[in-house]
Amino acid sequence: MADNAASFDEPSERRHTKAFENDRKSNVRKSRKQEQRLADTLGGRRVSGSGNKAAVKSSTGRSVGRKGHHKTNKPGDVMLADFLIDAKRTDAKSIRLEAEMFTKIQLEADSVGKDPALAIELQGLTPLTEKDWIVMPKSIFLRLTGGDK
Repeated sequence: MADNAASFDEPSERRHTKAFENDRKSNVRKSRKQEQRLADTLGGRRVSGSGNKAAVKSSTGRSVGRKGHHKTNKPGDVMLADFLIDAKRTDAKSIRLEAEMFTKIQLEADSVGKDPALAIELQGLTPLTEKDWIVMPKSIFLRLTGGDK
């Protein structure tokens, strides 16, 4: 009887890997397009190398940073006069926001003297709902709207 080790059909495994790689490349292209569109419409510039992780990695494969935070070569994805924006996107109806995202953009924005913001693109929304959203700390929203008086 054959042993219990899983056997793989090599051509099938290659097709699966190639499909995964094509999806990843497609997502990278979509993210870069989102970043460029944000830069163009908001009067900023796309940060070169955005999305690249630092070369230094821990034994778990995660980038090494302060107190366990990710360390990136360049901060954020889009730089405006007053804001540093981290862009996130999905073709789905929902996106998971994690505390680490907010900490990361806050630290990066602070390091370059900018206010932090997250730009979120949700392509899975209904046609009546805007697909692009900007999320920022409440204190900045109040300052911008005059509510901090």
